Amino acid sequence: MLISMPFVYKEIKILLILLLLLFALFNLKAYLTVSIDKNLMTVFIFFILTNGLFVLLGMFNKNVGAWATLPINLIWPILYFIIILDARFYIGYKEIELIMKLSLIIIAFYTFLYYSKILFGIQIQISEKFIYHNFDPSDPKATANQIAMPAATSLFFLVPFFMSIVLLSKENKISNYIYLFLGAVVSLATGRRALILLILSTPIIVLILSVFLPFGKISTINRVLKKIVITLLLLLFVIIVLERNKIIDITFLRDKTVSYFIPSTSGLEKGAVVRNYQKNALIEKWKESPLLGFGFGGTAGNYIRNPKTPFAYELSYVAKLMNIGIVGLSIYLFFIVYIISKLTIYLKNNYVFYLAAITGFIIILIANSSNPYLDSFEYMWMIYFQILFIFIGEKYDKIQIKQESFNDRSNYG
Repeated sequence: MLISMPFVYKEIKILLILLLLLFALFNLKAYLTVSIDKNLMTVFIFFILTNGLFVLLGMFNKNVGAWATLPINLIWPILYFIIILDARFYIGYKEIELIMKLSLIIIAFYTFLYYSKILFGIQIQISEKFIYHNFDPSDPKATANQIAMPAATSLFFLVPFFMSIVLLSKENKISNYIYLFLGAVVSLATGRRALILLILSTPIIVLILSVFLPFGKISTINRVLKKIVITLLLLLFVIIVLERNKIIDITFLRDKTVSYFIPSTSGLEKGAVVRNYQKNALIEKWKESPLLGFGFGGTAGNYIRNPKTPFAYELSYVAKLMNIGIVGLSIYLFFIVYIISKLTIYLKNNYVFYLAAITGFIIILIANSSNPYLDSFEYMWMIYFQILFIFIGEKYDKIQIKQESFNDRSNYG
């Protein structure tokens, strides 16, 4: 995951990816000696084969983005899976949390550097490759106080994850609140409305999951309700501090958030109007081939959002429907639901960790509906880390079974 954090130097990424891949292939023999969940492997292989067929369909239809989207739909998922097969031997719950903590610290570090003039009275120059003012002259009202960084999308998973841990844990660790505080500060400082909205909705999702998922208890639900109050107070404190230091404008953020639900050609949310046009164009195109779509890399008639990437659309799920039709989208949704269902099995092993993972996964899936975050190598880890979590749970189960078997033999002896 640290590969995607805030670095955008492709040379470094490619080198790290190649090293990871070579290391994983070197240990290929070990994969064959350790059993893998056959159902999970079957679902993944079926998913990849399906993607391959829709890549071929896109090429057959001469879609402008057929070749450009091939790595996203075929190569990167396989690469992630190979690396994760290797990582399961070395990584456990503690290591995952450490990686996420380090990632959040790195993001916060660059954000504090960006606001060094306000916070410390010293202007520290920082490359725009790491963080920059995301001002759009064509939409100045909506982007007036918005910054961007390559790592910001990772916050869609990281902040809900740490917020869930705070809400669910029996222990009131100060460190967990510190990481939540850092995540809230950075999220608000970015000025990204979707990020702020989804973080505020995290407590509701945690509460709903606590009620309906297995292994939930009344005591857990009561604890979540009490800690929601504490979390909201912490968020309020963060808002007040950032407002007073003129890092955020709460009135602007409020108006910007409200405008999300009220499309306007002259207000804060021109984008809502654009997305509405986009949705209509994608649906009309899909109707021409509702079952199988047009293959990956297709475009919606004359509607082009970005001339450099005419096949890319913010409404990712509607775009998928146009590209792969009802059949393909059903398979994609089955893949996602299957992963979540497998995660719920291991709630018995580590309830807090897995419920936090499921919450973060649901949050990024919601965020992906308005921007194709998961159609990027940098952020596909938010899907494939879930598979790693499943492997970790499977490994934990095997250790428990061996320990119980050993204890039984010892008692018998």
